[in-house]
Amino acid sequence: MSKRITFVTGNPRKLEEAKSVLKDYGIVVEPLQIDIDEIQHHDPLKITEAKIKSAYEK
Repeated sequence: MSKRITFVTGNPRKLEEAKSVLKDYGIVVEPLQIDIDEIQHHDPLKITEAKIKSAYEK
């Protein structure tokens, strides 16, 4: 049985790269495109955390 993850992106190249890498591990990538605002911050981790929280809430 394969595992599934939801990959939130509007970037088709990122989606295809994720699918390509994860298929070798038996992981199926299911795309979800939603609008998420990106905060302005010098720390990429803070930006990522804010985007993850926003996607989860939608």
